[in-house]
Amino acid sequence: MMMNRFKRISLGLLVMAFAISMAGAPPAAASGNTGMAEKRHMKERPSMLKALHALRLSEEQKKEVAAVFKKYRDTQKGNLTSLLAAREKLSKAIYSDGYNESAVREAFRNVAAAQEEMTVVRAKIASEVNAVLTPEQKTRLQELRAKMFSKARERFNSGKKSPMDSWIEKHS
Repeated sequence: MMMNRFKRISLGLLVMAFAISMAGAPPAAASGNTGMAEKRHMKERPSMLKALHALRLSEEQKKEVAAVFKKYRDTQKGNLTSLLAAREKLSKAIYSDGYNESAVREAFRNVAAAQEEMTVVRAKIASEVNAVLTPEQKTRLQELRAKMFSKARERFNSGKKSPMDSWIEKHS
């Protein structure tokens, strides 16, 4: 259960970081283009599109931010590929026949290293994007982040039983 929460929180953070990385792309609803691909994209990442819309980037800012993300796109794709491969190896170490603590620890260190690389690049991206934003947009982005973390804490601390908790109680 804790791993699932960790995964959800990690995924949420990745989505928010990616939201910043996609700040150069106009939200489909704001541009008036609501084709099938755009509708699917909005459904998949509504908080990302809301964040982009909330920043109200000028056309010049969109171009500058898009250039920042384009600069790091291939690096982050490579980093994500490495992270996914490391997570797959960790999963195999966890669920293999026979417990091997050293294999699990080694696999986890590889996941951590891959995540570290993604995080460092994300920080570079954030720094470069931040330089493009107005003081008001920076404040708005901070507010959006605070709201995202607040909601995550609320969900985590809600006391609501997870499906796994319910299953355990039912069968124990």
